[in-house]
Amino acid sequence: MAPLIVAACIIGLLVAVAAGYGLKIRAEIRRLSPAPTGLIIHGIHSIRDGHVNMYLIRHDDTYVALDAGKNYKAIERGLKEMNVRKGEIKAVFLTHSDRDHVGGLKLFESAKIYLSREEDALARGKTRRAFIFGNRIDAPYELVEDDQVVDVGNIRVRCISTPGHTPGSMSYMIDGRYLFTGDTLSLKNGYAGLFSDFFNMDSPAQIESLRRISSLPGIEYVFTAHHGYTDDYGKAFRHLAGLRS
Repeated sequence: MAPLIVAACIIGLLVAVAAGYGLKIRAEIRRLSPAPTGLIIHGIHSIRDGHVNMYLIRHDDTYVALDAGKNYKAIERGLKEMNVRKGEIKAVFLTHSDRDHVGGLKLFESAKIYLSREEDALARGKTRRAFIFGNRIDAPYELVEDDQVVDVGNIRVRCISTPGHTPGSMSYMIDGRYLFTGDTLSLKNGYAGLFSDFFNMDSPAQIESLRRISSLPGIEYVFTAHHGYTDDYGKAFRHLAGLRS
């Protein structure tokens, strides 16, 4: 009887931990505020998929996507709403490999997919995200390096390594004007701050990443995956001195 009691206690403990973890995830998700699906400014659209945004950048007849949402059906609906055919998207730049950023990749079979080299081990399941949870990208992708520049048609993409949320988190500067940060920061009342400690793998590293992208020249807009966007780059990073690594 004693082994059965011990087993029951262990199972009960695991169930309680899992339930608490699930409640914490839901509480953190309720704090997110993604932008609605639609045109933001000329040439830049957002698609909202639940609690996350992906973005589309258009120049002439070329589209580039930043991330791919969490559910391919929701992304497909968003593309139809934007009157964009999936085959028109020539490249997808992934900010990292979490599931809510790669779920729509199956729609973009004709697009070239880019991912940070430092994210590769996580994306292939060689390292774990947390506890028993891991990431995996089931699509071919090309690895990019920090400060690498990729031209897709007339769209110029600069890759900027911003680790912290994950080891290979990467931000992308488009045409020297638009900064797409994924989960590298939160935006509250127009001010940038840390993303959720609960989801970050290394918050001190993310603080250093925030400092790195706080003084880029020429940035007009900052776009996040879960907290919308701002057109006031200077204000966004004004209070970084208060962060401690």
